[in-house]
Amino acid sequence: MSKDLPRRPSLGSLRKQAKALVRDYRNESADAQGLVREYFPGQMFATLRDAQFVISRKYGFKGWSDLCRSVGEAVGRESPLAERADLFADLACLTYFGNDHVTRRERAAQLLAESPELAQVSCYAAAAAFDCEALATHLADRPSPATESDGPRDWPPLLYLCYSRVAEAPPQRDAVVAARALLSGGAPADTFIEAEELGGWRWAGLTGVMGEGEQGLLQQPPHSRARDLAELLLDAGADPNDAQGLYNTMFTPGNEWIGLLLARGLSASAPVHSGRDTLPTLNYQLSQAVKRGDVDRVELLLGHGADATAKDSYNQRSNYENAVLSGSPKIAELLLDNGAVAVELTRADRFRAAVMQGDEQEAQVLLLQEVTLIEQPKLLIDAVDRPAAIKLLLDLGADPNATDGPGGRVALHEAAWDSREEVIQLLLDAGASCDVREGVHQATPIGFANHAGHFKTRDRLLDVSRDVFELSYYGRADQLAVLLGEVPSLAAEAVNGRTPLHSLGEASERVVELLLQHGADVNCLSVDGDTPFDCALAAGNQTAAAVLRLHGGVEGRRQSQPISPRKV
Repeated sequence: MSKDLPRRPSLGSLRKQAKALVRDYRNESADAQGLVREYFPGQMFATLRDAQFVISRKYGFKGWSDLCRSVGEAVGRESPLAERADLFADLACLTYFGNDHVTRRERAAQLLAESPELAQVSCYAAAAAFDCEALATHLADRPSPATESDGPRDWPPLLYLCYSRVAEAPPQRDAVVAARALLSGGAPADTFIEAEELGGWRWAGLTGVMGEGEQGLLQQPPHSRARDLAELLLDAGADPNDAQGLYNTMFTPGNEWIGLLLARGLSASAPVHSGRDTLPTLNYQLSQAVKRGDVDRVELLLGHGADATAKDSYNQRSNYENAVLSGSPKIAELLLDNGAVAVELTRADRFRAAVMQGDEQEAQVLLLQEVTLIEQPKLLIDAVDRPAAIKLLLDLGADPNATDGPGGRVALHEAAWDSREEVIQLLLDAGASCDVREGVHQATPIGFANHAGHFKTRDRLLDVSRDVFELSYYGRADQLAVLLGEVPSLAAEAVNGRTPLHSLGEASERVVELLLQHGADVNCLSVDGDTPFDCALAAGNQTAAAVLRLHGGVEGRRQSQPISPRKV
């Protein structure tokens, strides 16, 4: 049974509840086990992420991000300064868990502007704000505050500083001066966490300074003083073998970071800091650079002892094979010069290599010998960073909507994630659908673009979308009207236990009215037991909630039977 949030909820207290739940569950507490059975039935409960989901459901939210959003909105100027300081310290820092949207940092900056005194609350708030004066006061106030883990993330202050992305305002708010003060106060330069919600990998202060990652530079930028802070940490004893930091920065061209770490002691023998993968850091970086066709990175790594004969940890192919298959003959030659052994390729691999190199003649010859070569899984997906290869494949008859497996992604998912505009146009011209949903997140290419922060790409795809859920969510009333005029039943379509009325993130009054006019049930329960009214409130769409209420919308859990999910 769900319960109301405390009158003055805080992100810190909620995180502590989740941690306590993990601890109590492992200690076989009956209350903890009962809570897990109620809100996490039939699933393996093991991680902090699982516990956060349970806590969210206990308070009537569909997930942790929705709970955090609601609590964040509840913390305002009238809230106690300590609560605002906690919220600031949380929003100011990259999470690498969920969506590191720029609005988080904008909200943090707003809180700091409204209440500059929040840095005086704690050492970690001062560190996240880079406030040197407040930090000096905290460090002089009591023994060893620089080493204590506290705050909304239970981190030491140096990590808050390294992951914070608020703007500096020298001389009072200077990240480098603040970092020196923490180090002088006893903070270990190599401080790190190995959080379960972050995959068990080692996330160091150096990792936070370097920034970047899978969500791209817009969402996860490097620290504004990245180079200065990195050198300061390394001078003070930080471990240059930062496998996670190198992973995060390998998605953009350039060798600044790996060059710095190699100069400071990173070696070919350094292991990856994770029990899930024993591949040395440089060998892992080599395999990824090979597949991306990054000649400069490959040369640098081979020059520092990376093993040319090592296999890729994902597909178990040799680096030489991957170089050939990626259409990188120069890299293949570099590998051979450094000890790799050439292997004979299958016909399917030769076709893939020809496509990636843009060798139309060879590709056509092979296709005449075996017409099914064009149907290889992931062929289009693997080529999304090569417009010429995409064009060749489409010209040869490749299916633009081919997936990488049952319920898998299509090439447009990958192109949207990376905002590859030329490739997107080629795929759309060939008949690719922007409404295909992959099986893990049930996300369309539109959703991929939005999550990656490529809003122009998202809007471009929305312009040609015929997905009733996406059009409803993003408030595309004119397109929705045309679509429902053609297929009225889509208004009540249930996919994965939700209807369009449960997806009203940015929906206008007209969108809600259109859905109701075409037969949507105002109080239909989702698979989670939520009404459209519940979902509108959770999304912060007060306009949609008001319209639903006007048409008889009520809170959930008063109805009889949730709709059954229908997978797509």
